[in-house]
Amino acid sequence: MSAEIAKIFISHVPPEDQKQMGGAPMLKLKSANLVAGSGIESLDGIKDRYFDKNGAYSKVRPEVRQLSLITQDAIERANLDRDIPFTWAETRRNIVISDMSADELNSLFNKLIVLGRVEVKGIELCAPCDRPDTLSGKKGFKLGFTNEMGESTGGLRVQILSNGLISVGDLVKG
Repeated sequence: MSAEIAKIFISHVPPEDQKQMGGAPMLKLKSANLVAGSGIESLDGIKDRYFDKNGAYSKVRPEVRQLSLITQDAIERANLDRDIPFTWAETRRNIVISDMSADELNSLFNKLIVLGRVEVKGIELCAPCDRPDTLSGKKGFKLGFTNEMGESTGGLRVQILSNGLISVGDLVKG
């Protein structure tokens, strides 16, 4: 498998906006730091919404909210029959992986994965929810990111096991 990181996103909720939880926009990055046990942050220190436990689902099993992955394949398949497609950022996932199928990503559940030089472990499938519909004003996220077998193609949550820098173009090994 020669998969690689295609996109990196974070969504930062500034301290003054923490009570609003209105779905801060996803910021596109070329590189980011992964911090073991905590999450993802930009090179200038802007932390993702779950790093500081400010995300909409921070109170629901925060130990699985460190980092989320999704495949470019899953996004393209979800958009096949859509007039208005979901953008990569609207999936609300941190890392978009190219050259890997959604099934291949799902098979990394409970396994060690290396993003560039950073070790992570797949700990939970990202079941599609209604939040992307609500925030984007579009409908059909749940249906689009569920395959014909009824299985989620909405990505994989991972636990960050080591600290390090990741960049667009880094290899993904699992």
